[in-house]
Amino acid sequence: MSDILRQIDEDLRKDRLREIWKRYGLYAATLILVIILSVIGYQINISLDKSKNEKLVEIYFDAISKDNSNIEAFTKLDELIKSDNNYLASIAGLKKVELLLKNGDNENSIIELEKILINKENDETIRNLAAYKLLMTNIETLNINDFKSYIEVNESDKSDFNYLFMELLAIKYFFECIFFLLR
Repeated sequence: MSDILRQIDEDLRKDRLREIWKRYGLYAATLILVIILSVIGYQINISLDKSKNEKLVEIYFDAISKDNSNIEAFTKLDELIKSDNNYLASIAGLKKVELLLKNGDNENSIIELEKILINKENDETIRNLAAYKLLMTNIETLNINDFKSYIEVNESDKSDFNYLFMELLAIKYFFECIFFLLR
C-alpha cells in the first residue's frame, strides 16, 4: 500500500511540475537564453576591445621604432592621440612632445603639453608628467607667476610629483636670483 501511495505522490509531483513548466517554462527558457546571450555579448565586447587596444599598441610601437621617419611617426602618433583609448592617447601625446623637442620645435611641444594638461580625463600621473616636462623645458622662459600657476594646477597632496615640483620651483628661484645679480 505504501508503494501505491508513493507512486501516486510521485505522479502528483510530476503533474505539478508539468503544470509549472507549462505556465512558466517559456519565461524560464527566455531568461536562460537572455543570460547566455548577455554573457556571449559581453565576451565578444571584451575581445573586440582587446583587439582594438592591441592594434593601437602596435601602431604606437611602430611609431616609435627607429626606422620610421619623423613625418610617419607624427602621423601615427596623431592617429593614436585621436583614438578613444585615453591612456594610450596621452602617452602618444607625450611621445609626440619628445619628438618635437628632439626636432627643436619648442612652441608646438608646449601646445601639445598644454593639451595633455587641459584634458581632465587624462590620468593624474600623465598630467603631472606633462606639467613637469613643460616646466623643465621652459624653466628659463616662464616668469615666476606662470611657473607657480602650472604647479598649483597640478598640486595634489597625494601626488608623487610634489617634491619634483618644489625642486623645480627652487631651481627657478635660483635662476631668478642669478639673473637679478647679473643685471
